[in-house]
Amino acid sequence: MCPRPIPNPKRHRRMETRPPHPDDAAAADAALETARFYIRVNGLLSPGEPVVAAVSGGGDSMALLGILRELGHPVTVAHLDHGTRGGQSGEDAAFVADTCASWGVPCVLERTDVAREIRRGESFEAAARRIRYAFLQRVAEEREQRVATGHTEDDQAETVCMRQRRGAGARGLRGMPATRPLGSARLIRPLLSCRRTLLRAYLRHRGIPWREDPTNADPEYAARNWIRNVLFRERIEAGGDPVAEYCSLAEESRAIWELSILETARECAAFDVPAPDEAPLSVPRWGLEQMGRHTRRVWWMLWMEALGHEPTRARVDALESWLSRGRRGTAFPLGKAGLVWLGRERLVVTKGTEAPAEGGTVMLEGPEGAACPGGWRLRWRVRGITEAERRDPRAACGPYRQLLDADALALPLHVRFFRPGDRIRPIGMGGREKKLQDYFTDRGVPAPLRRGIPLVLSGEEVVWVAGLGPSETGRITPATRRVVALEAEPPAQPGRDHAGGR
Repeated sequence: MCPRPIPNPKRHRRMETRPPHPDDAAAADAALETARFYIRVNGLLSPGEPVVAAVSGGGDSMALLGILRELGHPVTVAHLDHGTRGGQSGEDAAFVADTCASWGVPCVLERTDVAREIRRGESFEAAARRIRYAFLQRVAEEREQRVATGHTEDDQAETVCMRQRRGAGARGLRGMPATRPLGSARLIRPLLSCRRTLLRAYLRHRGIPWREDPTNADPEYAARNWIRNVLFRERIEAGGDPVAEYCSLAEESRAIWELSILETARECAAFDVPAPDEAPLSVPRWGLEQMGRHTRRVWWMLWMEALGHEPTRARVDALESWLSRGRRGTAFPLGKAGLVWLGRERLVVTKGTEAPAEGGTVMLEGPEGAACPGGWRLRWRVRGITEAERRDPRAACGPYRQLLDADALALPLHVRFFRPGDRIRPIGMGGREKKLQDYFTDRGVPAPLRRGIPLVLSGEEVVWVAGLGPSETGRITPATRRVVALEAEPPAQPGRDHAGGR
C-alpha cells in the first residue's frame, strides 16, 4: 500500500473553468435525472425540502450544490477550512464564500487547525474527518435539516476496493449507504449513483467553476489516489469497468449481509439471545455459544455497533477467542462502550473499569415515579392486576421487568446496591434464605459487577435483584389484587439514550 504523508503545503487547488464539450448537454441532463431518481427512490429528501450541503469547492461538491438547487431544494452551504496546505485552504473557503454570495446561497464558514486537534494515535486524515463531520452535524442539527455530501459512484467503488484490500467481509463491502444517522440529524448522499465524468460534464455545461486539488492525481499521496490513478486505470486499459464492478460487489455484499442478519435473528429467537441492535447489557452465554460461528460473528458486529464501538474484523476475532477460552471473571475492553465481563451464565457489559460504587438508598415514594440509582433508571407504579397477569405473571416479567404483590410488601419500597450480609429468599427454595453473594455466584455474575446491580427492598428484605430475579416475598398469587410494576434500565451507552436487556 502506498504511503500517506501529511499534506504538502506547497500543493494547492487550482481553479477549473473548462469549455463545454458537444456531448456535455446530454451528460449534464443524465446527471440531473440520475440524482433526482436516486433521491426519490431512497427517500433522501421531500420535494422542496431545505438541506445543508457540505461544499469543499471541489468538483463533486460544486455539482452537488448546483443539482440540489436545480431540483428546487433551498440550500445552506457548510464549509470547514481545515487550515492546511500552508494556509492555501483559505483560498478554497474564499472561493466557496464568493460563489455563495453571487448565487444568493446562505453559507456557514468556519476554520479549524486540524494539526492542533489530532488525538493520540489518530492520523491527520482521521482527525480531519472527525472534526469535519462534527461541524456538519452541528450545522444540520441547528437548522433541523439533513446534510448532503458529494460522494459519487466512483467514491463508492474506491471505498469498496480499499475495504476489500484490507480483508473486509460482507458488512464492510456493502460500501457507503445512501443515508445514515449523524447525531440527531441525517447524512445523505444524493450523488452516490452518479459517475464523476457525468458530474464534470454537468459543471462544464452549466458553466459552474470548481477548484481542483493536484494531490488527487498523485498516487503516492493517499491510498484512494493510488486506487483511482493506478489500479483502476490498469483495469480500464485491460477493458474492464472497475467502478461498475466494485459497485456491483457492494450490491451483492448488501444482499449477503441482509440474509446474514435474518439468519442471526432466527438463531437469536431459537437460543433466547437478545437482538443485538437493542444493545443488551446482559446476554446469556449458553445461547451465544449455541449459535453458529458465522451468525455469532454477525451478532458481535451488530451488537458492538449498537454500543457505539467500531466492529472491526480484528475485534470480532478477539471476542471469539476470548469467549472460547471461557475464563470466568475476565473482561474484554470495548473502548468507550466499557467492558464486557464473562460470568458463568451471562456476558455483562459495564461502563468503565468496574461497577458503580455502592451509593445510598433511594425511596420509591408515591403511587408511581422514577429514580436513577448509580446511572440506572428505575420506574415503578402501584396499580391493579389484570386477569392475564394473575393467570400467568411470568409472561409479564423479564430480566428488567417485575411484578410484585403490593399488599405483601412494606411500602414504600426503596432501592440500593449490594452490601455485605445481604440475603434473599429466591423463588423455588421453599422460603429459605440465601446469601446474596452466593445468589450472584450461582448466576455467574462476575464479582466486579455485583455492587452495580440495583436491589429493591421491602423494609430490610431484598425482594428483587434487577436483571436476575425476585424473592418469594411479593410473589404473585391468585389472591393478588394490586401490584408494584417495576422496570429497570441499565446505564446509557455511547450512541444510545439508554440500553437495556429484554
